[in-house]
Amino acid sequence: PSRVISGRVRTDAGEAIPGAKLRLRQALGSSGAEAQELARATATEDGSFRLALDTPPWLDSHSLEADPESGLLSLAASAEHFLPCEILLCSEATGPFELVLPSAAEASLMVIAEADGSPIPGAEVLLRVAAVTETQAQAGRPHLRCRSDERGLARCTVPA
Repeated sequence: PSRVISGRVRTDAGEAIPGAKLRLRQALGSSGAEAQELARATATEDGSFRLALDTPPWLDSHSLEADPESGLLSLAASAEHFLPCEILLCSEATGPFELVLPSAAEASLMVIAEADGSPIPGAEVLLRVAAVTETQAQAGRPHLRCRSDERGLARCTVPA
């Protein structure tokens, strides 16, 4: 590999999150092309990770001159019972990076027809969250959206 991107995944209380899933992909450039996945990893017991990256052709200096945004990379981390985290990196960045995943809970509810109690698949559910994360409040998103599945079950991840 040309380089290694490394770091640690932790909770907002500073504890390691072993088993967190990490994904490195190309962030969308101005060309609007589909983002290419570059590497995946799983955090170790101490929350650390290493992603080996072979330099793709679109990260060469000639390509970056033509489309500077194509050099942005997206590093995302996710784990059960936590809200996901995604950061943007410039193409030369290697870390170490620290990704903080806030604690979360899951709200599950059934969407049913009032008349006969039958499930309603594909219904959009909008939850108003009394206490939102600072990031959500700054982004003007005090609501959570999710969609019911074929059984009428909707699951939304809620900040804890």
